[in-house]
Amino acid sequence: MKVSSYKQFEVIREESPEAFTEKLNKKMYDLRHNFPEVKITEADRSLIAQISYVETERSAEDLADVYEMQNVRFTCQDCPMFKPILNKDGSPNLRVKYGKCQYADFGRTYKDSRCCDMLYTLLRNGTVQLVIAELED
Repeated sequence: MKVSSYKQFEVIREESPEAFTEKLNKKMYDLRHNFPEVKITEADRSLIAQISYVETERSAEDLADVYEMQNVRFTCQDCPMFKPILNKDGSPNLRVKYGKCQYADFGRTYKDSRCCDMLYTLLRNGTVQLVIAELED
């Protein structure tokens, strides 16, 4: 995901201290997630607040980023292409944190790694479908 940040500015000017305080507090609340900084000055019987803050833009670079921007994130263990390492009896070896995948570098990936675009492509074209599991009472 490509992330870029840039600085923005906002100016508040009021003659009444009460109105100035109310506008400043509202603006600071609105910008609370943008790291606001304030510089207050006085000129011509007016109070002036210069607020600087940071805006951040995120843009998707691949299909996984498109899904993550919608708060959907899968790991390799969620993918049907991931094959866990098995014990001799055929059950998954829970101590081993990696598994096999034909799309991973060298055919091996960690199960909690961010999945590659292959799973998202399979989801998009309908080859893989999500199913809501019914809970037993």
